[in-house]
Amino acid sequence: MLKSDPASTSTSTNFDYWMKIKEKTQTMTGMSGYLPYVTYIWVGERGLDINGDGDTEDTLADDPRTEAEGDAVNEAQEPAWCFKYGEEEWMAGIVFSDAHDESERFAYGREREGDIDRRMDCQ
Repeated sequence: MLKSDPASTSTSTNFDYWMKIKEKTQTMTGMSGYLPYVTYIWVGERGLDINGDGDTEDTLADDPRTEAEGDAVNEAQEPAWCFKYGEEEWMAGIVFSDAHDESERFAYGREREGDIDRRMDCQ
């Protein structure tokens, strides 16, 4: 079982040991960043208004057999915004749901003092 919280009292795992090695390489003379932390990009919310009609519903072609290709617009599954959360955040004790919630507040202009905007391009 992986250690889900760096402050946990559970026994160390291979993953925990690997993270300690990575952490050590960040400060070694002449090897700075030799084993960089991995940053993952997560979809914060789906539903992007691609065609500018004010909603994020998929628009289907009237008759897919006769309509020209490209008339349908698939908006419901397109990422509206994304955020980063990876090994460095985990090592710092940042909870995944907190990183998501803070980024969501920035996405909707409701950020609070102390929030960190982790939003980034979904590409």
